[in-house]
Amino acid sequence: MLAEYDLEWWARYLRPLADQWVATARGNPDRTFWSGLYKTKDAYAAKLVSGWVLKLFPYLGEASERRRSQFEDVPTSVFPGGLSRVPIRYREGDAERLLTAIAGIVGVGQSPTGLELRPEMGWAIREDPVVELLEKLRAKHDLPKGRWKAWPRMPPMPALLQQLYDVMGGGPLFGGALVLTAPDAVNYPLRSPDDDGILEVVAHGAKFATLRDGSFLVVTPVHQRAKPTQWLVVHGSAADPEKWPVLAMSLLELLQRLAHDDTFDPAGRYGVFGDYD
Repeated sequence: MLAEYDLEWWARYLRPLADQWVATARGNPDRTFWSGLYKTKDAYAAKLVSGWVLKLFPYLGEASERRRSQFEDVPTSVFPGGLSRVPIRYREGDAERLLTAIAGIVGVGQSPTGLELRPEMGWAIREDPVVELLEKLRAKHDLPKGRWKAWPRMPPMPALLQQLYDVMGGGPLFGGALVLTAPDAVNYPLRSPDDDGILEVVAHGAKFATLRDGSFLVVTPVHQRAKPTQWLVVHGSAADPEKWPVLAMSLLELLQRLAHDDTFDPAGRYGVFGDYD
């Protein structure tokens, strides 16, 4: 069945596990196998997963940065959350409410007799404070509704940036001091700390706004082992990317300022990008 969905590459990893599950169900558990579910004996770090449970996840990361698993040691932060979210506009007469439908795995249950564990599924509809923030920002600056008609080929982006483009179109903020634009991929070289000129990595980000002087805002990921990806907002320009000022530690922080402040301050508040790469 998995082959029909181009998942035969994953099925090869599942078959040996299924054999062990069947043997356990028949009363012949392999204790060595089960002790390696989360972590192999010679592995350390509490939040680093190295056991065979990895093989149950063919893809890692949330939707905005999902990638095929290599079934190698990974931090717990890269496992998908198990919940799906869909924005809803609920209209009743002239009134409109912004809601979010949530469904998926909401917990774990245990049988009172056999003591086996099972996932508990559920769903809910709630008001979405993030969407309310985006609508407040859109109304404050009189930006159009609706999503962009065409998307360029983009690197992974934070889900909030995709949500922003779902709520509003582009346009000027603060009298044109800042202009929200269609997303555009940005790649830039980062060099080694001792500045020996050896290229270490090419970083990427998503440019989503421009300023009057031709500079721009980029949301870019910072990866740290055993920690969730952090999306910084930096003020990009023709200068060395290592020296780009960091405006916000998250896109949500920046959007909150844009929704509440009366002016836009392009100065960095958290040092420069080179402090984080």
